[in-house]
Parts: sequence; C-alpha cells; structure tokens
Amino acid sequence: MTRPASNPFRLAAIDLDGTLLGPDGSISATNHEALKMLHQRGVEVVLASGRHPLNMRQFTSQLPFVRWVVSAQGGEVSDVARRERLHDSYLDTAVANRAVALGLQLGFAPIVYLDSEICTFLDDANSRHYGKLASASPRVLAPGTLLAEPVFKVLWIGSDTQRCDIAAAKPETATFTWVRTHSRIIEIVPPGVTKGSALAVLVRHLGISSEESVVFGDGENDIPMFSWAGTSVAMPHGWPAALKRASIVAPVGPPESALARGIEQLWTKQS
Repeated sequence: MTRPASNPFRLAAIDLDGTLLGPDGSISATNHEALKMLHQRGVEVVLASGRHPLNMRQFTSQLPFVRWVVSAQGGEVSDVARRERLHDSYLDTAVANRAVALGLQLGFAPIVYLDSEICTFLDDANSRHYGKLASASPRVLAPGTLLAEPVFKVLWIGSDTQRCDIAAAKPETATFTWVRTHSRIIEIVPPGVTKGSALAVLVRHLGISSEESVVFGDGENDIPMFSWAGTSVAMPHGWPAALKRASIVAPVGPPESALARGIEQLWTKQS
C-alpha cells in the first residue's frame, strides 16, 4: 500500500470485530501490514474492543508491536499482559445480578464478564452462538448463582434480532446503561464507561492528546471513541449510525481489508 511520508497522528485505536478482523474472525495479511506500517512510523497502535481482556491475547500475540489494549467495552485499560492496569470499571454487583435475572426472564442467555473469566447461566444454542463469535468457552454457572466478584459487563445473547429489538424497547431495560453490539446482542455496562472514556485514560498516561489520535471502527459502540478522537474512520460495511458520526468512511471493498484501505486513504489525505 502507499506509504506517505507525513505522520499526522501519534496514536491509532483499532476496533476488533468488523474492523481489524474479517468475516472469518482473522486478521488479514493486508490489515496486518497496514498496522505494521503505522508502528514503523511511530504511531502507538492500540486495540479497543468489547471483548474480554483475556480473549484479546489471541490477537495481540499476532501483533507484537501492540503494547496497550482497551477491553470489555472500555471496562479495562491495560498493557497486553495485564501487568499494568491503568483503569478498571465494574458494574455494581446488585445491577449485575438484576441484569442477569432480567435477561433470563426475557429469554436471553446471559453472558457475564468477570475479571478473570467469562461465564454463562445457560448452556444453550444462544450461549454457544456467543462462543463461536468470541472464540470462547464460557464456564456454566449453576442456576440461581448470585454474582459476588467484580463484573465488567453482562451480555444478553438472543435467538434473533426481533427479540433484541423488543427487549431494547422495554422500560425495565432502560434502567440499565446498555449498548447494542450485534443484531442478537445487548450489553449492559457501567454508566459512563465507553471506549472513548477508556482511551482518554490511556492517552493521559502516554502524554498524547485526543487531537493526535485517530480511531477506526464499525459499530454503534465505537461512536463514543469517534466523538472523543480528533479523527475517526468508519468501515464502509459498518452500522449506519457509525458511518454518520465518522470523520471519514473507508473506501468500499472486501470487508477483510477495509481497515487497510481506511488507513491508506487517511494517510494519503493527510500527506
């Protein structure tokens, strides 16, 4: 790809699913080369995802130049090994238990992100669907188990889009802070916790400003970091709301290389 001489940014935050990862859940050679180019030009490459911190290691292991990750929808800011954790945000325990109970009542498979593992309360088709999406195997908790340890977030995994649409409109759901990250997934998160708020913590630590940062994403959960960063790039196959909020939309083409096209377009424009 074209490698312009100028380097207008000091940090690039990259969403995983739908952005860095292609439809098959892997990092394409084209996207890998694009991130390597950013690193070689002195850009701090950061992964910013809703995934569990431990679940991100399968990708950071392929990108040895990545030092920092934002995980759990902004719930944690840490180095890739989690030896240095700059910030952690957890749900109130009572809220987490209420979210699990309501999720079960509404017909969802609740998935719980504990600090050190992912758990579920049902071993059903919905929880297995999540397992395939996240390449994870949640531990099944006994029915009625009350959560006592820190919880990053609670996910409701539904059987179809309509179930999530109906749940999203219920007044009980409005008592939570939540975000839709997939047609079949609603995520309950701590108030005020987003990828944008997490990146603000990280750049303060690194001595970088939001104006010197560029972010890449495809979903509605990426909008807070789009609003935070000086420049944002949406994937052309992304959610309509995300495309509207981005500074730039990457050129249309195969989804597995959309990130690389967005990087090339942006750096060419800035040169």
